[in-house]
Amino acid sequence: MTRIITVTGGEDGVGKTAIAVNLAVQLAQHGQRVCLLDGDWGLSNVNPALGLDPQYTLRDLLLGEASLGQVLVRNCHGFDVVPGCSGDNWVTTLSTAQLFCLADALHELGAYDFLLIDSAAALPQHVKALLLASPETLLVITPDSSSLSEAYALLKRLYAEHYNGHIHLVVNFARNHTVGRHTYDKFREISEFYLSAQLPLTGLLHDDPQMGQALQAQQPLVNQYPTSAAARDIRQLTEQLLQAQDGHGVDMQDFVAQFLRATGMPATEETAAMGMRDATNRTDATLNQQIDSLFTRVDRLIAENERLRAGAAAQADMYMLPHVGKRLAPERCNEVCVAMDTCAEQVTVQGETFSIYHMPRSNGDPQRFACHSLDDDLQQPRPQTTSS
Repeated sequence: MTRIITVTGGEDGVGKTAIAVNLAVQLAQHGQRVCLLDGDWGLSNVNPALGLDPQYTLRDLLLGEASLGQVLVRNCHGFDVVPGCSGDNWVTTLSTAQLFCLADALHELGAYDFLLIDSAAALPQHVKALLLASPETLLVITPDSSSLSEAYALLKRLYAEHYNGHIHLVVNFARNHTVGRHTYDKFREISEFYLSAQLPLTGLLHDDPQMGQALQAQQPLVNQYPTSAAARDIRQLTEQLLQAQDGHGVDMQDFVAQFLRATGMPATEETAAMGMRDATNRTDATLNQQIDSLFTRVDRLIAENERLRAGAAAQADMYMLPHVGKRLAPERCNEVCVAMDTCAEQVTVQGETFSIYHMPRSNGDPQRFACHSLDDDLQQPRPQTTSS
């Protein structure tokens, strides 16, 4: 049984390849047998991230010029790599023979504990089929508004095609925890309101300059800078995935069957056509404008909610005098007014000076009382009196 996780994002530049590479390193260090498949076949980023210059790539495999055993790069930082290729437009459309060749290769990867797929942001049919067949998806978002818009558009396409896997959200490039959490909350509220999607926050990665330095050095961050903030975040992400309740291995044969259905089964095509009709009738600019408007509305709702909560808290701190209605006789009110109009004695307690007034009780005994303002910090809700 193999646990299959696809790492994807709504657009390029969100750091999905760096996350996939470092996640593979960490899983291997936990004793897992890991294979990283470069699914971005038109713009391979795994090869430069690891400093690879492979003799064979997926292109050679799909053209029948190399076997999977020849294509695999063994024991790269503790895990194996199926390298992709760059600059080949032909991979946007695969023939039936090439699809079955890919399916056979995927079936051979069933010996691994983890298969990580670094997916392309643009989704040709076969790449989208890998994503739809994947039991688990790491959806990478950033605080940038375009990243959120494109990630929501991708999520909408997945739901339109009835994706039934588990989606884990990962926030990347967060300046601090507060920014990262706010980014997640915005995306979660939109997804939950419009798609009824329940998306857990599985990882939050800080915007760490050492991540870029590691990429330039063509080394995994967790090896090059193991004490960096982002490296600590990667380790926490790995722990979260290993402990996830919804994470489980699948039979590779079942995964391959779902992949093939997603690439060409008539029912799949009809479902996709119905689910995507609304999205394909819009231009990208119109869709982005609509999503930006939704995020603005969510921000306003959050601000209004915080304002109402602050008002409620302030009101709870105020003590309102009870409405006495007709329970206090008019003559009794007059007595109070007369007493307050008389000369009061001044008393100082703990540095605070206030007035003490005198009035008779109903039985003739004297009583003294003091008044306070609504701003006073009251310990009890009823006015206090002292008897002489």
